[in-house]
Amino acid sequence: MFVPDIVRKCALFLGIKDSSGFHPRATAFVATYEENGVPYNYLVTAHHNIALFQVHGLDIWIRSNLKNGRVLEEKIDALKWWTHPKHEENPTDVAVIPVGFKETEDWSFVPLNGKQAMIGTTDVLEERHLGLGDEVFITGLFKSHAGVERNSPIIRIGNVSLMKELIQTTHYGLTEAYLIEARSVGGLSGSPVFIHMPPIQQINGEITPGSGPLFYLLGLMHGHFDIPRLNEDVVREAPENTDQINTGIGIVIPVEKILETIRDNVELADARKKLAGLMHGSATPSPT
Repeated sequence: MFVPDIVRKCALFLGIKDSSGFHPRATAFVATYEENGVPYNYLVTAHHNIALFQVHGLDIWIRSNLKNGRVLEEKIDALKWWTHPKHEENPTDVAVIPVGFKETEDWSFVPLNGKQAMIGTTDVLEERHLGLGDEVFITGLFKSHAGVERNSPIIRIGNVSLMKELIQTTHYGLTEAYLIEARSVGGLSGSPVFIHMPPIQQINGEITPGSGPLFYLLGLMHGHFDIPRLNEDVVREAPENTDQINTGIGIVIPVEKILETIRDNVELADARKKLAGLMHGSATPSPT
């Protein structure tokens, strides 16, 4: 499977910064949601990434590539990260904020809706005959080599092992997720996970050329399962900073949860409405 470079450009690195420089810790990516013909960009990552920064009282920095071959490192000053609107009832590992970019930045995005949408919702997967066994790839941070002068996201390739169902997780309880056979490592949390449309499919016994986009956003990387010792077959979701053995089974939060987080949060919807009003000159001045 050839992975187009455009999907690497949607991935950005989150980290901390001190006197010795920027230290990457996790992956985020850019998704675009279109409303009334206007595209809005959002930075998407795993909620547990943000929670870890906040628990330790750390400022979150973002590093993006520039068109001139260098990088831009900026502190994220967002007062709030938005979670799924039903996060309290049915927790899921998604966090988003609106984001803007400078002309000098070299970036791309994943369209969540509109004519260019490339998201692998349940309906789309069924329509495209995609599912168990199909190839997936993750693009994100490998902390042992994040890149010297530029972000260098890696690609990890695997397959769908289990279709979407309730999976037991450490911090989110039973949460809807896919299982994929692909080694997740610390730093890939929050990475976009894509499912590949094969050039040829066998459907109902007939060989059919693949159609539509070459890949669809399946969701974001949550984590993986570990075993404490090779002679044990009891597995558990990997805690932070352990030396346990990666089973090679990763957990992917479905793209629907990302879409719902952006589309259905009242505050984000109101912000889009206000911005659209400003763009069309119909916004009511706020009281002073």
